Amino acid sequence: MRNNDSTGEFNILPVTTGEGRKALEGMQRGKAAGEDRVTTNLLKDCGEIVRETVPTVYMNCVLMGRVPESWKNANIIVIHKKGDVKYLKNCRPISLLSVLYKLFTKIIANRIKATLEFNQPNHQAGFCTPQKTIFICGNVLTCTKHT
Repeated sequence: MRNNDSTGEFNILPVTTGEGRKALEGMQRGKAAGEDRVTTNLLKDCGEIVRETVPTVYMNCVLMGRVPESWKNANIIVIHKKGDVKYLKNCRPISLLSVLYKLFTKIIANRIKATLEFNQPNHQAGFCTPQKTIFICGNVLTCTKHT
């Protein structure tokens, strides 16, 4: 996203293969697939053709303002925690979502995070990257030494 300062609107930049690659690198192998049966392993191991096609699908989602209905579905499985399996309180549900959807939301989250960090004033460091927080802490220490 890029902010157009004169209008206050945001221009939506195309989703790139680099964004997809970066987001995919942060996803763990071996996790269960969602309803579509696409796994993280499959996306990581597939060829460039698929990795170049996925950003086009994502860009269409951004431009249309919606995602495929199948991405909204989850397979819910019940995991036994402890105690008697007959009692629901001893189990917990896990929602298995589409890996394609999780990857898409990760790309969007990365864009929002980058935009917020870019537009955040330098004197604010809450919920920022560690480097910015360390910089602010260094400034505080410097100020306290001189007082």
